Amino acid sequence: MEVDDQIVAVIAIKDWTPLNPAALAGRVKSMFPWIAKTVGTPPMGHDGQEGMVIPMGDSIVAVIPVNLPIPDETLNKALLLNWMWPQAEEAMKTARSHLIVSALSPDSDPRRMRANAQRITCVVAALAELTPAVGVYWSTAEHVLQPKTFVEAAMAAGEDDTPYDLWVATHVYPGPNFQQNDEGIVRSDGLAAFIGREVECGPSTRDAGELLRTVAMVGHYVLDRRVEFAGGETIGTPEHPIGVIRLGRSQVPGETTPVYRIELAGE
Repeated sequence: MEVDDQIVAVIAIKDWTPLNPAALAGRVKSMFPWIAKTVGTPPMGHDGQEGMVIPMGDSIVAVIPVNLPIPDETLNKALLLNWMWPQAEEAMKTARSHLIVSALSPDSDPRRMRANAQRITCVVAALAELTPAVGVYWSTAEHVLQPKTFVEAAMAAGEDDTPYDLWVATHVYPGPNFQQNDEGIVRSDGLAAFIGREVECGPSTRDAGELLRTVAMVGHYVLDRRVEFAGGETIGTPEHPIGVIRLGRSQVPGETTPVYRIELAGE
């Protein structure tokens, strides 16, 4: 078994709560009937105090309890970039312990990433209901979410839809000339775990809200439809052109992440 270290979810817990592996497996089944047939029986000897594993299909989802707050360095970037949940930092500071959730696969085939993300999502949602959870951190997206938001989105997605807002965040970064003209760069974070690239727009002085909507729309389309761009494709309609997709590297200062860059029409 190889640990899928690209996607890790961390659940911030207000107070330490003993875990029951059988109860967790049962809650996953009841909350997500479509995945129930793949959920196996947790191995004997795992009482949840030092960790547990939940067999799911050809993978295993591991849950590791840590009776300490989440280290600041783990959350710093996510909290700095967070704009959707104003109370995130305050909520996370109330946590006295946390749970680390990841998947283990028989090999490192990147095609398993989506299936493992679904399994992690289901287990995290069940844990959010079984524990006094105060927040969820999704590592590849540098994302912090309210437990209620996470559970609702996971259940609404079901088997076929993509819980894009759980797996991918859209962040605003200062452009290279931010000090001179307030230009910004909007980029997805989390897509690269699935497709090897993020979606990025800018540097641009356009309204950040417009850029956020554009990047989220293209990112969701790419992930949900499993689309690959070769570069040069026009997006939008003749009446409402959005721009052209280019292959490149991130323009965020100090980063070289591969991206689908949206070259906006009119710029």
